[in-house]
Amino acid sequence: MTVRAGYIYGEEFLKDCMRAYQFKREKKYDLAIDLFLKIIDEFETESMTTGCGVPPGYYEEMAIIYRKLKLIEKEKQILVRFSNQKHGTGGVSLKLYERLGILNAKYPNL
Repeated sequence: MTVRAGYIYGEEFLKDCMRAYQFKREKKYDLAIDLFLKIIDEFETESMTTGCGVPPGYYEEMAIIYRKLKLIEKEKQILVRFSNQKHGTGGVSLKLYERLGILNAKYPNL
């Protein structure tokens, strides 16, 4: 993935976010997943570059989609991916850790 300076602060980012949420509402999950992963990649790159944390909301959206699709292994992977990042502010972080704990308890071999 190529980092585009200022992407997460620009108009293209806002359009991608709105489209990702729209795809989710329309149950076009493959398209929503592609965009949410693109957004997450950009935030992780920005976090490594600037030292700021990643926002938890996009990881939560991915976990929700994977849960709806019964892709438990992918749900766990995105939660582990989140847990390996420096975190930004947001009350969702604790909820994501709780969700990961439940998955670990229920599916210890994933």
